[in-house]
Amino acid sequence: MNDGVLPLGLAAILASGNPVTAAIARVDGTIQSIDIASRTIMLSDGHVYLADRGVDLAPLRAGRQVKVSFTAAHNQRLASRIVPVS
Repeated sequence: MNDGVLPLGLAAILASGNPVTAAIARVDGTIQSIDIASRTIMLSDGHVYLADRGVDLAPLRAGRQVKVSFTAAHNQRLASRIVPVS
């Protein structure tokens, strides 16, 4: 549930003062690898996403289908939401 609070990473990008268009994009894919320590996932298409601190990585595993909502800025894809597909 979204209670109107911006994810921390998105808030940091917007507060940086850089003119950035922060549009949220969505992608469906299969997790190729996940690194809990660095909070990153790589999808089978080779793109790497950094999970915002509010994203629960516990249910995610390699081979799992997911829907990822993210913003792209500064050569990084910041995932504000990663949802397993049933």
